[in-house]
Amino acid sequence: MAGYINTVAQKDNFKAFLKWLNKNQRKIKPDGRKIKIFFADRMINMGEIGKKARSIAKEEGSEDLGAHVAKMENLVKVMTQASKGGGEAKYASIFTMLEKWTNTIPGLIEPKTSLVHRRSRNMLDYVKLVSENKGNHEFFDRTDRKKVWPRLSKIYAKNTEGEIEILRSGLHNIHEAVKTSDLIRVELKELQKNQKISKTARRIVAVEVEKILEALERETKRSEKATADAIKMISQGL
Repeated sequence: MAGYINTVAQKDNFKAFLKWLNKNQRKIKPDGRKIKIFFADRMINMGEIGKKARSIAKEEGSEDLGAHVAKMENLVKVMTQASKGGGEAKYASIFTMLEKWTNTIPGLIEPKTSLVHRRSRNMLDYVKLVSENKGNHEFFDRTDRKKVWPRLSKIYAKNTEGEIEILRSGLHNIHEAVKTSDLIRVELKELQKNQKISKTARRIVAVEVEKILEALERETKRSEKATADAIKMISQGL
């Protein structure tokens, strides 16, 4: 039947993910690298991120980063790779943790065919597959897809220890970011409560929260002024 979706299979797929999440809560944490990266993928400012990319490229001897980076994910990927000289990478991220996870990956049923889908190579592939709806498989329904990264991010931030670094660009459209960014909605909240991160890390979190609050205040004032100007213009006649 054209357009048929087995919603029971979708719910079973999501239940399998939640079961995996609950069983592995203590294992969902950064590896032993020195600095753990938290980042906002959709808040990109090419000037700031470009500077960071060039700095990392020089530090690690990487040829994979030029002056411009299309996505924050590309920068994080290079930062968490071993250096060109073969040295161990000093940065870790939720991506590196999930990519190394190759055992106990939840199974999936194709909702359009009710057939068993081939198992993902690692949890990063699995998470991207179910949350981004790659290949239009619709393993989870739209509502459940939006829950995947926030639930993972919350546990990851809660289990983080030691040093951290926060990567994000200029706080543009901050009201929208507060609603949609897992960095702001989930990770910073957990890091604020986390007593296992270092004093330096706690200062980094406090400064980041302060910047976000200031950006919210600035944008609110601009919005209020724009509204007041519009009302004045309308009342005086266009």
